[in-house]
Amino acid sequence: MWLRGLFGGLFFLFLLCSCVALFVLHSLYFIFRTASQTEKTESKTVHDDQLFIPALVICNRMPFSQDGLNNVNVNLRQDSALRYLLEWTNPSLREAADYVAPSADLMNQGQNTVLQYITQSTRNQTIQNMQYQCQSVINSCTYQGIQLSSFDCCRNLLSMIPSTNGLCWVWKDSTMWQNSTGINRQFSITFQMTRNSWFSTYVPTHPGVDIYLREDGNDVMRMATELENPIRLLDKRGVRLQMRKTKKADIRRTSCGYALGDARRSDEHAFKNNHTNYLMCNMLVAMRYCSCHPLMAELIHYDPSSYRDFLLRVTQTSVCSVDAYDNCARRYIDLTRIENWEEDIPKDLPGYEDAKKCRNDNQRSCLITSYPGTIEGYDLPEEYRTTQDYVSRLVLEYSTMRTTEILVSKDPNIYELLSFIGYNMALWFTVGHILWSMFWYATGLCCPKRQSSNRISPEIRRKRSVSSPEPIVVEHRPSQDVASGDT
Repeated sequence: MWLRGLFGGLFFLFLLCSCVALFVLHSLYFIFRTASQTEKTESKTVHDDQLFIPALVICNRMPFSQDGLNNVNVNLRQDSALRYLLEWTNPSLREAADYVAPSADLMNQGQNTVLQYITQSTRNQTIQNMQYQCQSVINSCTYQGIQLSSFDCCRNLLSMIPSTNGLCWVWKDSTMWQNSTGINRQFSITFQMTRNSWFSTYVPTHPGVDIYLREDGNDVMRMATELENPIRLLDKRGVRLQMRKTKKADIRRTSCGYALGDARRSDEHAFKNNHTNYLMCNMLVAMRYCSCHPLMAELIHYDPSSYRDFLLRVTQTSVCSVDAYDNCARRYIDLTRIENWEEDIPKDLPGYEDAKKCRNDNQRSCLITSYPGTIEGYDLPEEYRTTQDYVSRLVLEYSTMRTTEILVSKDPNIYELLSFIGYNMALWFTVGHILWSMFWYATGLCCPKRQSSNRISPEIRRKRSVSSPEPIVVEHRPSQDVASGDT
């Protein structure tokens, strides 16, 4: 008996340690996967009853007209001043593959001319006055075979915004939607700018117009840094995009929820509660450590009463020159661009902790809507190719009524991790319980307990009924006195 109990205790300890070790080893696999920040992408397609024509962010790569420059000062038409203006208002020009750096003397001359005639007190309004008017750029629009004039088409212009890709317009017509596909459902917009309005010795050929597609045009802060995948329209050329709608939700961040609907609601909540100021926060950091403010800080639209600290800092610092922006401020602004959201903040960046706090305190978009598709370029009709004006056309049409929904999440996420750990615990301890039961049953068969010979048998007694007691017999005997008297 004692030997059976000893083996049973040793086997139980061995089984318990084995189950714990296997459970830990099996769970470590999923824990290490979570720690390594692996991710997974899930996609599905859903049918939409109607699809709207997306908002167009129109960025003219030559935004200043000759008349607009003349209205400020004729000296701004000089090549040096125009070159400086273009690079000052569009920081992305220096990122182009064909960019050729100008001489330092040319840029210094242009900077002196520009700052002489565009002072800080009136800079915002002056730059707006130098730009093209809408009807001088948009020739016409066509939707489902109905042509709109330049005036009617420009009525849908929502706002003018500065961005890291230059000075842009936001165009959106909320009445343009379709419930089926086909060539009769096309939308087209034609751009035309007279040669005299842009031609100069520095700009002998118009550089074109960049178009970005957005689902809406409400949040100007996000559009300033979230423009990607431009459609470039060159002179005398047309582009047709057979597009499909794609929604991508990044739920690796806990603030974005756990589904596509959560990501959309999270963005809406952040916009309503003024938590989408990542760009403004980083510009404040740039002002502190660069001793100047980016030009975008003066041009961007915001409520001065709600951002008094930002307005005060802008008025107390001078605007960054092109060189100062490249040498200092660009690093802070580039952190807010959508392509750099997942990049680590350089630890050698002055104000590293401040830049990190800006990223943590301000929500970046959880849901990104894009319109990928097949792009086809073609030559415009002969009537447009014979003119010296800049002319281009963009044609948009949906190739499908189905929307692709993409969900990017951690692999595994926190719920899957807890589920895996729970499953592992149930698996290995259930196996251990089964092995222990089999061991105990087997030892019971091969090593049965001995039967004791001096067992005490229980005494069996008859039960008597209380309800029917036995009758009591009373024996009657005559008294001895009566018997003797008779004698």
